[in-house]
Amino acid sequence: MDEAEASQSKSTCFIQVDYTTICWGNDTGSDCKHEQHVDIICHEGGSGGSSGDNGSGSESSPWPDDPDESDVGGSPDDGGSSDGGTCTELIPEPGSDCEPIDPCESDNPPFYCEPDEEEDEEETLCLGDPVANPEIAPSGGWNYPGGQYGHTRNGGERFHDGIDIRMEPNTNLFSAYSGEVVHTIESFDPGEYARNSYGNTVTIETNFVGETIQLTYAHLNSVKVDVGDIVQAGDQIGLSGETGNANDEETRTKIIPHVHIKGRLKKNESLSKLDPGSYLATKFNSDGSVKESCK
Repeated sequence: MDEAEASQSKSTCFIQVDYTTICWGNDTGSDCKHEQHVDIICHEGGSGGSSGDNGSGSESSPWPDDPDESDVGGSPDDGGSSDGGTCTELIPEPGSDCEPIDPCESDNPPFYCEPDEEEDEEETLCLGDPVANPEIAPSGGWNYPGGQYGHTRNGGERFHDGIDIRMEPNTNLFSAYSGEVVHTIESFDPGEYARNSYGNTVTIETNFVGETIQLTYAHLNSVKVDVGDIVQAGDQIGLSGETGNANDEETRTKIIPHVHIKGRLKKNESLSKLDPGSYLATKFNSDGSVKESCK
């Protein structure tokens, strides 16, 4: 078969993509889903007719059948192009051996594609929060007020100097605000218990709306910064953990894994207590529910 006959034997194929939107619900709101329908339509080379119109009764493959596979660099099975290159086009040229690329894997995916979960997680980290989507860690596993600042434990008799944000051990911990690292403790091994101790800590001093505040992040398994470092909001400063008195295997009291955040107001070189929850982007009700989201 000469070159002219080989070119006439190739199929001409193109992809037809239809989108369907199906909605259900009432006038005030509805749920919708989007469906994609992909059809590969081919016409035989030479006669110019489609495989369904030429009366032969045989169906052609969506991809052209080369008369001599030894003359090409790849086949429809291995995804190679007709010249041995790599297939990179969303809709291949008619007559090529390439398979179409999934639209959702292209550089510009259609609206119906599922979003990337890792990108979504990164986007939920807000300025003023140490972790994405923060939650209160209740004291004793049940007392949500006890996970917040103030006389919130033992029926109001015991003062809790900070706010506890639920975090599984070895979760990335981020600085809520930009500032300077003014103090660290990193002498504890991961999970090491010590009574009445915050374990490994990082303290960052920040200028906040005309005030100088210090936020201390406690019970860390690992510290990733040094004293004197300048950090930006959202920079990783450590890994959460169970150091100090946050290890329930030693205390025999139910402790939800968390990062304890303590706040101090600095004025004239003196430090006074403050509620760190007032400075977080996400605000909480006394029952631990979200009062004001950062989103």
